[in-house]
Amino acid sequence: MEKPSSSSFLLLLSSFLLISLHAIAMNISTDETSLLALKAHITSDPHNILSTNCYNNFHGELPPEFSHLRRLRDIDLSYNNFTGEIPIGIATLPSLKALSLGSNELLNGSNALSIFNVSTLEYLDLSNVGLTGDLPSDLGRHTPGLQALGLDSNMLSGRIPITISECSKLQILWLNQNNFVGAIPRELGDLHLRKNYIFQKTTYKPKLTVMNDNKLEGSLPREIGNLTVLQLLHLSDNDLTGVIPYEVGNLKFTDIAFSRNNFSGSIPIGHGLPNLIEILLSGNYINGILLASISNLSKLESLELDGNELAGSIPESLGDLRQLESHNLHSNSFTSDLSFITPLDNSKNLRRLILSFNPPNTMLPKSIGNLSSLELFRAAGCKLKGHLPNEVWNLRNLSILDLDGNDSTGIVRATISSLENLQRLSLGNQISGNIPSTLGGLQKLIQLSLAATQGFDANNLLGSGSFASVYKGTLADGMIVAVKVFNVQMEGIDT
Repeated sequence: MEKPSSSSFLLLLSSFLLISLHAIAMNISTDETSLLALKAHITSDPHNILSTNCYNNFHGELPPEFSHLRRLRDIDLSYNNFTGEIPIGIATLPSLKALSLGSNELLNGSNALSIFNVSTLEYLDLSNVGLTGDLPSDLGRHTPGLQALGLDSNMLSGRIPITISECSKLQILWLNQNNFVGAIPRELGDLHLRKNYIFQKTTYKPKLTVMNDNKLEGSLPREIGNLTVLQLLHLSDNDLTGVIPYEVGNLKFTDIAFSRNNFSGSIPIGHGLPNLIEILLSGNYINGILLASISNLSKLESLELDGNELAGSIPESLGDLRQLESHNLHSNSFTSDLSFITPLDNSKNLRRLILSFNPPNTMLPKSIGNLSSLELFRAAGCKLKGHLPNEVWNLRNLSILDLDGNDSTGIVRATISSLENLQRLSLGNQISGNIPSTLGGLQKLIQLSLAATQGFDANNLLGSGSFASVYKGTLADGMIVAVKVFNVQMEGIDT
């Protein structure tokens, strides 16, 4: 959910071309003329769709005669191949409520947003239409009724104008995959003050904000804490810095996606976040400890904290997160004894557990075999020692098992044949004995490494070709070897 696409916005609008009249017209000759003009401007309809009242792959320019459809309220022309400019007549239709032009080739530059001047407009989708340049400085003043604004997947640049806060009814804002720079306007926090606008018994407050994959910088303003009903905030893949404000921890988010920024400080759990489903903080400088109170997030499904500077023990209270599906602590400095694995048995939906490149320097507990729902388990480079528990071979749903770069001992059991879904197996440890013949029954296996390749780390990649990759590996006696990993799913490889 860290990198949404323009199609996600479009699903919030109409799913088909809808032209609705505000009232039954006594005389429809004007509308008929305008619709015929639209048909005349469509230069290609290879599937004869116009005769079937559907749309798909239309070409041509949008005709200015659209301006004659004075009762038109809802337009969805997305996912076609319309070209040229957006007619001013569309942007000023007096009854227009919803306009979706996403995923066309309407190259208007930044001027496309300047032409909209209609107070009735509630939904506007201009995602993936080739917009360039800066946003208008008065954005929001001419469309005060907007509930949803989609500008994602364009080439817009410059700063986000503070006047966007004048869209006092805004609930959904998509700005991802552009080139915006500068700080996030503090004025966005003012949107919570507009409590008197009611539509279908719903108070207008911002619920969804997506700004990932830009070049935003500076700190996250504390005023973000004023958006008390904000459900989702995506800011991943920017250059944001500083401490995540404590106020964030008191909101009602379902998603926090701040991955691949430069945030520091602790995780802002606070006393709120009762509805939180995802915490995505990968690739930052988050430090301190993982608080036991994280277990209060009873709806949490995904906890992605890899690539940070967290330390100390991993709290056993994680086992109270019964909805947890994915838990990634890769590349931190946790020194836990892995006792937290035992209570994870309560998380019956846990599919991914990634502990690689932490230094716990301890044994893998037998209770790992109780995590029957696991599909992926990575603990490469964790300095694991002692006997590799036989219970590992009970994890029948595993597709990836990576224990590379440890000091565990033991043998590969014949019961490995029960791991029928296994695709990747890496055991670069002090594992000894014979390779069981039952390994040949793993028909889905595409990668096998019994030498220490550090989990097929890219730093150990020596070369790759059409059918295989070669990695540098280290055997138990210190001998350096080349490990060739075949992709048995490639055509021409005998499986």
